[in-house]
Amino acid sequence: MRRLLLTTLAAGFLAATAQSALSSDRSVCDSDTATPDESIPACTRVIARNPDDATAYYNRGIGYKQRKQYDKAIADYTTAIEIDPKYAIAYNNRCAAYNMIDKYELAIKDCTKALALRPNYANAYAGRAIAYEGLHDIASAIDDYRDALKADPTYKLALDALARLGDHQDDAAPSAVAAAAAADR
Repeated sequence: MRRLLLTTLAAGFLAATAQSALSSDRSVCDSDTATPDESIPACTRVIARNPDDATAYYNRGIGYKQRKQYDKAIADYTTAIEIDPKYAIAYNNRCAAYNMIDKYELAIKDCTKALALRPNYANAYAGRAIAYEGLHDIASAIDDYRDALKADPTYKLALDALARLGDHQDDAAPSAVAAAAAADR
């Protein structure tokens, strides 16, 4: 009887320890403040326990992107998308990784898909605009930066890009331009 009690207690302790480790890994994997050296192994352990966890693949992809390991980031974003085909932010982050390795056509496809899933997604418009710039299609880039400002009138990346490209936003978002100018003072 005593042996059964000890075995039961030990099993309960091990289960609690395993649950605690899973909870800790999940927290680190999902953390915005974890470094890639912390998040990548934590997400890998979460994935080992649940290979269908799209968020863990996505978060590990962020870690790889921060390390500039774009091929690994793209692979993880792709897996996240395969698990959850409506994961708009995964398409957008894969677009950003494609932009970093000059695969602009693929970046445009991903941002277009992200926008189909989540209209008015300023980051996706900006990611696609960056890809258009990479292809030297400045008119399309300007259009997308303008659309990014329609979605978020204070989006600094779009404001800066339009100023750099010589588009003064006379008709697109004058209040956003004025707000940005005032913020820079």
